[in-house]
Amino acid sequence: MIKSSIRNKILLITIILFLLFNIFLICSFMINHRIKSNNKDNLYYLEGIDKIQRCKYIIVPGAQVGKNSLSTPLEDRLNCAYHLYKNELGDKIILSGGYSKASGVHEVDIMKKYLLEIGVPDEDIITDYYGIDTYSTIQRVREYVGDEPVIVCTQRMYSYRTSYLMRKIGLEGIIVSSDFHIYNVGIKGTLREYLANVKAFLEANLKIKNVKNVLEYGFI
Repeated sequence: MIKSSIRNKILLITIILFLLFNIFLICSFMINHRIKSNNKDNLYYLEGIDKIQRCKYIIVPGAQVGKNSLSTPLEDRLNCAYHLYKNELGDKIILSGGYSKASGVHEVDIMKKYLLEIGVPDEDIITDYYGIDTYSTIQRVREYVGDEPVIVCTQRMYSYRTSYLMRKIGLEGIIVSSDFHIYNVGIKGTLREYLANVKAFLEANLKIKNVKNVLEYGFI
């Protein structure tokens, strides 16, 4: 009798977990489809630079860094921003990122060092040390620039999520693709982005993330 009761409980738990897993799969699929299908119209490419409208601010979200080096995607974002800046399509470059525990350095410091080395004046670089993820970056930039339109430099893979967050948060602007290489993202990277889309959707709609405000934690 006791063994039968335990088996029934295990079966019930298994069924519940199976149902919850399938609900998550369906919901996450719908979220990803919505983000990708409704946010394609503001992605531009450097090849069509004549179609890019001039903005005061160019935004570069952070990405993986080494102790004294940039990851390839992040270097491409910075080169994209530099190209726009040199073509007078932006006055200031905003670097937004977080602290890398793996490397023991701040993304923004490595990013700024690179821009200074390739010739961007210090006075034209603005730093945000609290852009720990895309949602935080977009939210904080929105607070900083107000209704001023911006250009965001990122890879096409991340452009849909970035565009979605811009629309939800109210940040005006466009995204310019910084895909200068073929990136070996793999299954792990694809899954990570799939889940990041779900996270961004929840953050934007449920307002569950506590983003440090610009008044208290300002840009430099």
